Amino acid sequence: MDFFYYQDLIARNLIYYIRKNGYTKSSIARLTCIPQNDLEELLTAKVSDPRYYNEQIIKITNSLNLVEDYFLRQPNGKMSKWLLQEQSVPSERSELAQELLNDLDELISVCQFYIKN
Repeated sequence: MDFFYYQDLIARNLIYYIRKNGYTKSSIARLTCIPQNDLEELLTAKVSDPRYYNEQIIKITNSLNLVEDYFLRQPNGKMSKWLLQEQSVPSERSELAQELLNDLDELISVCQFYIKN
């Protein structure tokens, strides 16, 4: 299946899936063995190579035990009103800001572990 022409839809649905299931970008990147920079391109629908894009989407769905066209479907449920939309976050951040956000992402992952247990 050719997913490349559905990048915007897949990006929105993938972001929704990540948030709904309590993942972070870094945890999804580790789980799917996709570099975080590449995942960021997928989430912002900015991949320029159709073959590579299709490979990465298939890799994600296989890693999560989902059917290949899962992210083409309309998600069930409603996203929390407090979650920021990915497009509203500036794409250019200072190196320090990005480092702090990555550290915060990791801290949240640790907190989620302790809250669940």
